[in-house]
Amino acid sequence: MRRCSATASCIAMRSKTDWPPEVVGVLDLLESQPPEAAMLVGCFLAAVAHPDHVAELAMFDKLPSAARMVVGRFFSFFLAGGLDDAGREKLHSHMQAWFVRQRRSR
Repeated sequence: MRRCSATASCIAMRSKTDWPPEVVGVLDLLESQPPEAAMLVGCFLAAVAHPDHVAELAMFDKLPSAARMVVGRFFSFFLAGGLDDAGREKLHSHMQAWFVRQRRSR
């Protein structure tokens, strides 16, 4: 599995298997957590992926402990430069589509 960096292009990411494991872990939470926790994870991912990088870290306290650990690993990965601009853009697009699906399923 390829890790995105400032020197590697991640534009070719098309499925979850193309994501680094830290990203796959949080994307899996969107499907495996109860709706309220999944929405918190979704909001966190969307905020991290947004170009302004504004994320509400207080939401960690509201997550189940297993989800908190996965999100924490992702956040550490992200802060260490784990996603380049193309990777963040791809994650942002993924999250936009996820929110649209959530809205339609209500």
